[in-house]
Amino acid sequence: MLAQTMMRVARAARAPVQRCALRTFAVTSGEDVALNWSLVDDDITPLNNAYRNLSVRGLIQRAKGTHGPNKSLAVAPGDKPGDAAVSAADVAKALSNVEDVFVVDAAVGSFRGSEVLVRAVTDDAGLALSLQHLLVRTGGASTASSGSDHPIKLFHSSTGSPGISASVSDLGATIVATGNVGVEHIQEAITDATHKLMATGEDELNVLPLAANVYVDGKGATTLEIDVSGKGSVSAPKKGNSLYGVHGAVWSHAGIARLFRGAVVDKKAAKTLGAPKAGDVVIGDAVVTSFDEDNLHGHPTSIVFVGAGKKKADAKSLFAKVARSDAEVEKFDALVKKHGVSISTR
Repeated sequence: MLAQTMMRVARAARAPVQRCALRTFAVTSGEDVALNWSLVDDDITPLNNAYRNLSVRGLIQRAKGTHGPNKSLAVAPGDKPGDAAVSAADVAKALSNVEDVFVVDAAVGSFRGSEVLVRAVTDDAGLALSLQHLLVRTGGASTASSGSDHPIKLFHSSTGSPGISASVSDLGATIVATGNVGVEHIQEAITDATHKLMATGEDELNVLPLAANVYVDGKGATTLEIDVSGKGSVSAPKKGNSLYGVHGAVWSHAGIARLFRGAVVDKKAAKTLGAPKAGDVVIGDAVVTSFDEDNLHGHPTSIVFVGAGKKKADAKSLFAKVARSDAEVEKFDALVKKHGVSISTR
């Protein structure tokens, strides 16, 4: 599997470190010695507390914000990142000089065959809560104290001007961000890194990340909506249907998995998900929420290109408008033909 392959490579690239004695220490919230050592591997030396996958209550207590509707957290909207490159060394230094560091260990890709592990480190409890909603919860390596098995790493310091930079190699992706940068921009950086990493795995012919929202009807049939207008809108599910995934999906030999567990949606779309609810994050007119669903659904029976109008066009040319590489276009075309997917526009 792609994620396992990438994790093996990541482990092989790192010399083994003997820290068995540290495992005998008792772990209390914010005082996980093994977690601290794993952060040192990324040049971050926690000054005081380092929390991994802290509870919703714990994050809200430490977040800069106010009480929102239905016991949600309301925070100020983030800003668009500037064009200047962000220094990874400066972010690591900043994260080593704050009282609290929040670590989110999770993944993108809800199905094991399309899962890529993610570690996010930030001094912003509100952002950590948003990322806990967005990213997929998973067990195994993703909940271990070591961060070496996470191909995607995000480091964010709340100080400085809003900025974000990313670098991707065959071994993984590193994203560094500063200031009050909008969570939607961080999500996009994670999405872009995922596309690039999935293009390098040994199972690349069977794994295709899609910029799609996923709907499932009462019989389990799956429909993908791909917005070619660039608006990123989320349609309310039709009667008897449910919204399975937002902001992306992964199409593999096994079927359709959602890329993210949660979503950043406007308040109108949030109502279809029963949000905002307790623990959600309200950011201006947007809501960051999560919803539990199955890890995998069957291959899509239909794909709707939203914003394409009523003009007839072939699926390949329509998908090329949102694909991130020519390889994705070819892969999409092959999968559509293989599974006899119905194509429509609106």
